[in-house]
Amino acid sequence: MSAAVLIGLLGCGRAAERLHVPAILGTRGARLVAASDPVAERRQLIARAAPGCRAFATPEELLAARGVDAVIVASPPDTHATLAGLALRAGLPALVETPLATSLDDALRLTELERKTRQPLMVGFNRRWWEPAQAARGALARTGDMPATAETLIVEAPVAGPTHIGTADPLEDLAVHHLHLLPYLLDHVIATVRAHRFGTQEVELLLRFGGGGAARCVAGFGPRREERVAIATGSQRLTLERTSNRIRPASGPVRGALDLAGAVRRRVLGGSGSLARSYQRQLRAFLECVRTGRGGLVVSPGTVDGIAAMLAVQAARESLDRHGAEIPVLPLPAT
Repeated sequence: MSAAVLIGLLGCGRAAERLHVPAILGTRGARLVAASDPVAERRQLIARAAPGCRAFATPEELLAARGVDAVIVASPPDTHATLAGLALRAGLPALVETPLATSLDDALRLTELERKTRQPLMVGFNRRWWEPAQAARGALARTGDMPATAETLIVEAPVAGPTHIGTADPLEDLAVHHLHLLPYLLDHVIATVRAHRFGTQEVELLLRFGGGGAARCVAGFGPRREERVAIATGSQRLTLERTSNRIRPASGPVRGALDLAGAVRRRVLGGSGSLARSYQRQLRAFLECVRTGRGGLVVSPGTVDGIAAMLAVQAARESLDRHGAEIPVLPLPAT
């Protein structure tokens, strides 16, 4: 392997353009050298962003060229399992955007393939690498005063235009991030889910956790991007917001003034917010897995985390079909 890890990008849509490419270009030790997409304009756009990046019409062509050390799968969700499988069989580590797969059987096959090939397979739950999320997890672990209650909101602008493939799904595209983040923060698995839909653009999830505690999560598409996670325990009130780098104070004029000052400072100095930086931190963790190899480092978040989130989404879909009934989340299958 060269001094820099040579990255191939499978899928050149909005996530690749706005999130993964800037993370690669801004990370020492990584080089974007190949990109594949069936849409010529998209693959050429990504290739032009990185000097020396080659464009390929298909993932198979990219992998056959044998010019990369690892791949990032940023294609439509229904292709994730197939492309991750191609990468593992080619002896390449893979970072796969959420969801890991669109069926539990496909996810389990990937888990078995990862074991056989001994190649790292990381799942792109970038909120795990969000600095305020890691600070909140540490603060909650230090006090240990559970159970906790949480309120979360995640809203994105609807995807539209020539780069959009498929139908936007607030569960699969948005809520899944918090269905992973909350168990990570609270250190308890989701036990049950109740779900309600408001039109086609928004869902509400009511969660109960195995160690006690509950959460209300709202996910949807709207005119303004918002993301917030508020957690309350016996002694703490913590709030994580998309535009903020802090977790305290939870709310109020002091919090507002601190966040405003931070935003002005980033604008003046040209810095990025912590949520944007989470993609770079995620990439650095992936690079460490690539360099160390599957045998020497536990991949986290990995296939187990991906399957756990899929099971929570599955329970939410069943609850929607059953008009908001409380549905137990199935335990992780033995692998």
